[in-house]
Amino acid sequence: MDFAGKTRWFCRLIVLTTALFALPAQARELRIGVISDKPVEVIENYNPLVRHLVGKLSGLGITGGRVIAAKGIPEMVQQAKKGEIDVLIESAFATVTLRQEAGMLPRLLVWKKGVKHYTTLFFVRKESPIRNLKDLTGKIIAFESPNSTSAYLIPKAELRLAGLTVLPLEGGIRDSAVNYVFAGRDINQTFQVIQKKADAGAFSSNDWDEIPEKMRSELTLIHRTRPIIRYIASFHPSLPEAVRDSLIQQFVQMDKEPEGAKALQSASRISRIERLTDEDLKSLDHVKILMKAID
Repeated sequence: MDFAGKTRWFCRLIVLTTALFALPAQARELRIGVISDKPVEVIENYNPLVRHLVGKLSGLGITGGRVIAAKGIPEMVQQAKKGEIDVLIESAFATVTLRQEAGMLPRLLVWKKGVKHYTTLFFVRKESPIRNLKDLTGKIIAFESPNSTSAYLIPKAELRLAGLTVLPLEGGIRDSAVNYVFAGRDINQTFQVIQKKADAGAFSSNDWDEIPEKMRSELTLIHRTRPIIRYIASFHPSLPEAVRDSLIQQFVQMDKEPEGAKALQSASRISRIERLTDEDLKSLDHVKILMKAID
């Protein structure tokens, strides 16, 4: 090849290389997964968060987004296995399960309702003779719903770790077991205990703080669990590293921007998001112990 030919070949190479680098990033949706038995409500609440993130990541080819709402952990596992979610924002139980079964990567700690950790509290009527978990044998406890971590999964596991049998109330009370019912909401749990429809209830320390003082004055606490991380953001392993890193950066600075802070509040009353530490990840080992207790 003569000098002129080499020059033409080199020019074509420069043009081709420039064109390749000029191509926009591959267009894709941003899909945030959340578990809720009220999918319409949770989608509406999380949409501002999705819109905010999409606007910040348009340079990476993110052209739109949506909320993927699953009614339970098994359904969300299937969504993740099929690659239908990019980010999961969920409780510790869901996080550990999705990490084990779908390879989701926990990276961020989410301050839900303004707290990093919470404990589950067991409560009874103030005049009740029940004073510890063992005393709940043969009694009725009101949980919130099957999807609640703090007001069903954790207290159920705690009771089993205490050596107690925990069974749903079906037609009659079993004297050898702790019998449970679902109340639907934390306030309903409180009402059922005060009105003597249940002997005890269990929900998070956040919920206890939000119960009206007049109602709390009629109750007493009998047990408190170890602290559990409130919420965690995990990422699908197939998400491009550049997109994941940019998402992490956007998440941790959202609370410092008026629009971002407003979007966080809309999504489960999140006050801020920060990077998970090694100590935070280690605390999930206790969650694994609780999960084994309810298998």
